[in-house]
Amino acid sequence: MNNLHYFASAGAGSDSLLGPLGIDWRLFVLQTVAFAVLLLVLKKWVYPPILAMLDKRDESIKEGLEAAEQAKKAASESEKRTAAMLKKAQQESRTIVATAKNEAAEMVAEAEQKAKNQADSILESARNDVRAEVAQAKKDLRDQMVDLVVDTTRKVTLDTVDPSKDTSLIKKQLEEIK
Repeated sequence: MNNLHYFASAGAGSDSLLGPLGIDWRLFVLQTVAFAVLLLVLKKWVYPPILAMLDKRDESIKEGLEAAEQAKKAASESEKRTAAMLKKAQQESRTIVATAKNEAAEMVAEAEQKAKNQADSILESARNDVRAEVAQAKKDLRDQMVDLVVDTTRKVTLDTVDPSKDTSLIKKQLEEIK
């Protein structure tokens, strides 16, 4: 420190160009050399780790931004795929519902047709049964009428024809018919 003080006091008395400005050229040179040494030390041992740290931080920021961009793209693609899958599922559900409605309508129509055919069959069978019964009843009626006519004729021919007897005979036959 004494040396610095020596240089500073020795230069104060000189009449140099820098003297009127209050600058001692020796001190100025010494400060310039000290500054150069400081820059050299900083450049050699301080700046490289700081610059390496800044480069590393810059790289990690870039990687983070790239990762964020990729995540954004992946999310967008995932959203598009999800929307497409949802749309496809909705279309499939509409198709399934429409198919089910059509099948149900076909089943109802088929059941109605079966019921109608069965009802027609039962009705036709009943009509045939009624026709057969009517035909049988007509036949039985004819047979009974023939028998009655034969019986009445036999009774009339056996008895003498008398109007009062005819009336009583007719009444008797009518009662038998009832």
